[in-house]
Amino acid sequence: IFPWEHIDIAVTKKFMTQDYLMSQEQETRIDCRHQCFACGILPKLRDLRRETDDEAWECPPVPTRPHHKPRQKPVPEVAGIPLRVLS
Repeated sequence: IFPWEHIDIAVTKKFMTQDYLMSQEQETRIDCRHQCFACGILPKLRDLRRETDDEAWECPPVPTRPHHKPRQKPVPEVAGIPLRVLS
């Protein structure tokens, strides 16, 4: 269950779940202008697409971002515990 499920965002729950699971593996999708991932948004845009000239219909530019590297978690310091040797 997602906290935004009460809002119709036009993207399917299945797609959002897959996207969430990918994010947990620090994976991202390629630009959907190159491959459709069937997120569910296109049926919502059908009428808008029909009303728009072909030259004017395009996705906004995709900003580039530097390659994401996961942050290394700091190694916790471990304090020694003095032990008494019994003989």
